[in-house]
Amino acid sequence: MASFLEKNLKIIEEKHDEIEINRDIVRKIENCDVVERIDLYNGYMLHSRVDQKQAIANWCDQFEELKYNTVVAVFGMGDFDYFVELSKRYPEVDVIVYEPYEYNFYNNLACDDYEKFLSGSHTFFCVGKNIHLILVSLLHEKMGYDSAKTPFFASIPNYVKMFAEEYEQYEQAVIDNFRSNEISRNTEIALEDSRVDNYLDNLKVVPEETSVIELVEALRAIPNIKDYPAIILSAGPSLDKNIDDIKDIKGRALLVCTDAALNTAIKHGVRPDIVVSVDPELTTEFFRSEEGRDLPLLVHVMGTTAIRDVNKGRKFYVSDRDYYLAKVLSECNKCISPLSTGGSVANTAFSLAKQAGCVNIILMGQDLGFPGNKVHAQDTFLDEDDIDENDNSYFYTESIDGGQILTSTDMENYRKWFEQMVRIYPELNVIDATEGGALIKGTEIITITEAIDKYCPDERIDFEGIINACEYLLNEEERVVINNIINKTFDDIDNSIEYLEKAKRDYAKLEKLNQKRKYNTKEFRSIIDKIGKHNKRFEEDKDFELYKRYCTEVYYRSLEALKKVHDEEYEDIKIVASQGQMMIDEYIKAAKKLKNKWREVNDRYSGKLP
Repeated sequence: MASFLEKNLKIIEEKHDEIEINRDIVRKIENCDVVERIDLYNGYMLHSRVDQKQAIANWCDQFEELKYNTVVAVFGMGDFDYFVELSKRYPEVDVIVYEPYEYNFYNNLACDDYEKFLSGSHTFFCVGKNIHLILVSLLHEKMGYDSAKTPFFASIPNYVKMFAEEYEQYEQAVIDNFRSNEISRNTEIALEDSRVDNYLDNLKVVPEETSVIELVEALRAIPNIKDYPAIILSAGPSLDKNIDDIKDIKGRALLVCTDAALNTAIKHGVRPDIVVSVDPELTTEFFRSEEGRDLPLLVHVMGTTAIRDVNKGRKFYVSDRDYYLAKVLSECNKCISPLSTGGSVANTAFSLAKQAGCVNIILMGQDLGFPGNKVHAQDTFLDEDDIDENDNSYFYTESIDGGQILTSTDMENYRKWFEQMVRIYPELNVIDATEGGALIKGTEIITITEAIDKYCPDERIDFEGIINACEYLLNEEERVVINNIINKTFDDIDNSIEYLEKAKRDYAKLEKLNQKRKYNTKEFRSIIDKIGKHNKRFEEDKDFELYKRYCTEVYYRSLEALKKVHDEEYEDIKIVASQGQMMIDEYIKAAKKLKNKWREVNDRYSGKLP
C-alpha cells in the first residue's frame, strides 16, 4: 500500500504543480497498518453499497453527449476510479476535480497504482489549503471568456450533501467566473475599435518602456515590503472626507492611486507613488494638474494614448490575455503579464498591491455606491451631475453602517470581485477605510487614521524612487528585434489575406461535400485534414490573434455556435463550414483595417500626421 502512495506522489510532484502536497496527511497514512478506501463520511456513503464499478459506469453515462472541446468541472472525487473511467471514455476532455475532503484524496493515492491516469495531461485537481485559489485559476484558464470549449458541471453522489458549505463556495466561484466572462466579453465588444486603435499605437512605445513584471520585482525586492501596507486611492465621494488624513503618509505605505482620484490627491497635497489607468477611452481630465503628470503610470496596452502622452513619468505596461504581444516578446524571452481585474481600475490597483507583496491593503474612496446621490469625489471632474435615484438602473445594497446605499450593476460586480479576492487570498488583510459606501464582506472596517496607527511603520521607504529606478523591459538590441517582428506582421498582411482566401475556398468545398454526404471518400478526408491545419494556424499564429481583435463580436458568436451539440454529423459539419467562412471574411476585413491603421500610426510617428 505504501508503495502505491510513494509512486503516485512522485507523479503528483512531477505532473501536477497545482497541488501543494500535505506532508502531515501523508505521514498519517504512511503510519497506518492497513489502508482502505473510505466508505462512509458523516453518515453518507462515498461508494455504492452494491456495485461500485457499475455505479461509476452509470455516473460516467451522463457525459455521453460530450464533444471533444468540453471542459468538465466536478464537485467531489469519491475515488480516482470515477475519473480513470471518465478519461478512458473521453481522453481529450479536460476535467477539473474539486475535492473538499483532503484526506480522501491522499488516501486514494495509497489504494492503487494510478501512474497512467495521473500522468495524463487532461485532469486537474483542486485540493488542500489553496483549493479555492486553484479552482478560480483553473476556471479562468479553462473556462475563460475567450475559451472555445463548452463547460459541463457535475458532482460525485452525496458530495453536495456532505460538503454543503464547501459547495456554496464552489458554486460561487463558478458564478463569479461566468460573470467575469460576461463583463470581459461585453467590454471587448463595446470598446473594440478604441481598444485596438490604442493597442496599435502602444505597439510603437511598449518596446521602449517597462512592464508590470519589472515593477513588481522591484517592489518585492524591498526586504520588509510585507511590513508596509498599500493604500488604494479611489475616487468615490467619501474620499473628500478623509483625504487630508494621509497628507503625511508618503513613505509609510505604498500609495497606489487610480486615475480618477489623482486630481483630489494632488489638490490635497498627497503625492502617490504610482497612478493606475486602464480605460481605453479616458480623456486627460484626470491629469489636469501639472504636479501629477510626472508620476509613474501603470497603463494597459490597450489604454488610452491621450493619458500616456500627457504623462511624462515612467510607464509600466500591463496586458490581459494578449497572445500576440506575448508571442512577439517571447522571441527575447520577455513578457508583459496581466493583473487580475473585475472591470474597475481599482480592481487592477488592488492586484498590483497584492503582486507587489503587500499583505495589508487599505481601501479609500471605495464607495461602490452613490452616497448622497454623488458619483465621484468633488475634484474628479470639473462638472458632474448627481444620479437620479428614481432611475430604475439603480438599486439598494447594504452599506458599511448596516443601512442601505444606492448602487449599480457595475458597482455590484466590482464589490463582488473584492469579496472574491478576500475569499481566495486568506493571507491578505483587506482594510476598508473608505468611511462610507457599500459593505465589502470580509474586510476590516476602520477609519484611515486608525489604519495608519495600526499598520503603517514609522520608518519611511522611497517607493516612488524605487519605482522610477526599475529596469526597462528590453535592451537596445532586443528592441530592434521586437520592432522588426512587429513591422513584419503588418508587412505580411497581403500574404495573410491571400492565405485566408484559399482557406475560405476549402471551407466552401467542405460545405459542398457535406451537402452530398460524401463522408467516406478520399476527397472528404483530404479537406478535413486541410481544415484542421487551417484551424491550427488560426489558433497558434500570432498574426491571426491580432486580427481577432477587430472582430470580437463575430468571433465570440462563432465560438458559441460551434459549442452546440447536434444529433447528426451533417449539422455539425454544416455549422463548421458556415462559421469558418464567416470568420474568414471577418479576418480579411480586420487585416485590411489593421493595414490602414498601422500606416496611420507610422505616419503619425514620422511626423506626417498630427
